[in-house]
Amino acid sequence: MAIAQEFFQSGRKLAKQGQHQEAIGEYTRAIELDPNYAEAYFYRGNTLALEGQPQKGIEDFQKAAAIFTSRGES
Repeated sequence: MAIAQEFFQSGRKLAKQGQHQEAIGEYTRAIELDPNYAEAYFYRGNTLALEGQPQKGIEDFQKAAAIFTSRGES
């Protein structure tokens, strides 16, 4: 989990710098390491939408929502 979090944090930093494609890659790596990393799905979805891929973004938002719901979070 710690390594997944490092990729997630790297993605957040890259996204803030406007490096969206690189950020998507980092979020994807975090998700590969931890398939239940809801925050990574959420932020990847947001970044995908910003990059003109709204349908993929929606799919990630839905996945994040399902994970949050399974944890009892809203």
